[in-house]
Amino acid sequence: MTIRSHHGCARCKSRRQKCDETKPSCGRCLSNGAQCEYKIVLKWNGRTPRVPSGSRNASNRFRSRSKSKTPPTIARNELVIQAVEPGFSLCEHPQRSLQPLELVPASSRQLLHHFTEKASMISSHPHIRDLICSQIIPYALQTPSLLYATMALSAINRHSLSDSYSTEKFALQPETAELIALSVRHLRQEVNELKGEARSTIIHTIRMLCTCEIFSGKADSSWRVHVEGAKAIMELGLQGGRPQEVQYASGPDKWLASRWFLSIEALTSLTERGLRNSEAEQSTARFGPKTAFGEDGLFDPDFYYDVYGGYSSDLNRVFRRIGSAALERRRLQDNMLPSESALGEEATFLEQSIHFMRKRDQDNGLRIPPELRLRDGDLHQLAACNEAYMFTALIHVHRRVRGLPHHAEQVQSCVKAIIAAAMSILPVRELSPWVLLTTPLFTAG
Repeated sequence: MTIRSHHGCARCKSRRQKCDETKPSCGRCLSNGAQCEYKIVLKWNGRTPRVPSGSRNASNRFRSRSKSKTPPTIARNELVIQAVEPGFSLCEHPQRSLQPLELVPASSRQLLHHFTEKASMISSHPHIRDLICSQIIPYALQTPSLLYATMALSAINRHSLSDSYSTEKFALQPETAELIALSVRHLRQEVNELKGEARSTIIHTIRMLCTCEIFSGKADSSWRVHVEGAKAIMELGLQGGRPQEVQYASGPDKWLASRWFLSIEALTSLTERGLRNSEAEQSTARFGPKTAFGEDGLFDPDFYYDVYGGYSSDLNRVFRRIGSAALERRRLQDNMLPSESALGEEATFLEQSIHFMRKRDQDNGLRIPPELRLRDGDLHQLAACNEAYMFTALIHVHRRVRGLPHHAEQVQSCVKAIIAAAMSILPVRELSPWVLLTTPLFTAG
């Protein structure tokens, strides 16, 4: 029986032939002298949340309001939100009135107000919060999918602050589930009509929906669907290449979308399932080259401290490579290649790379991007968060690449280092790297 080719080239798919998926040209096209093309067909298959049957009346009331009051489309230059002076926090000095919001239903305005005043406080730094408020809200007022997703995240956050919230038996409120469903419905339409300039806006919508799924506490793979969709959109027009770093000068909204994707892609590769069609899945017993710098190496000479992710930007390369090595460890356990010695060499290389990054950041200090203005105590907290993620990477190398038991001395020393880094960020204050410590603390636990 012929194995189905899920990611084959357009020619093999149209001829219903098995494709070896080699890029840039598959073997079948190469032998026939035919042009080989890999096309990405975007089809959003994110599940719409199930609305409890007992609350259909409330859901229908919300749907009727949504149909009668379509989200307004407003040009960005009509907004009262304007450029701010350096050091000025937009969220700390809100405008007295936003005239475009008068066109939005009162219930929606309340959710947007809660988002800017409360939900956006779950950020690692005032700079990130300012970007979210000044970039996301204007786009949301002209993009239905982003508006509904923003309101859904705000509703989840507002419910989590209420007295009726229970972490043991959490379920999406009917109105929140309806908002997510409406966002996904509009997102499908916007993806089908995708244009180059709208790409970052769609990525922001996906980021919001993904965050909704993660914050909802559901133990399913809905959030992973959004990450895979974002990956497909980011790779459009790259001819098989990887999405690259977007400089802040290219536009704060594009920078924010890029930082989110590169960070969550790297962290997803650390999970057991990884990311479909990812760097780890494509690896076939290869761990080279063992170079320090350059395009194929792990160290980026243009690295900087990523205040959105909480660590130096080139650590993402280490995370992706750990995911690749962990996949090979599972293959080895299934009596497949590579050899134990090859995995040991890769583990040593990864450990040396992480220790080099730690020493570099400790000796030279964090490379803070010029647009980031630090408050008193920020540098110490950012450095502690960076340390926590470095030791998180080491734990994954020890446990998932070397296969060490959890009680091994190397593993436990990393656990203690993560806890010490987290404690050094105390006392917790608003807009602090503390919100980024979920991954390190979960890994240590």
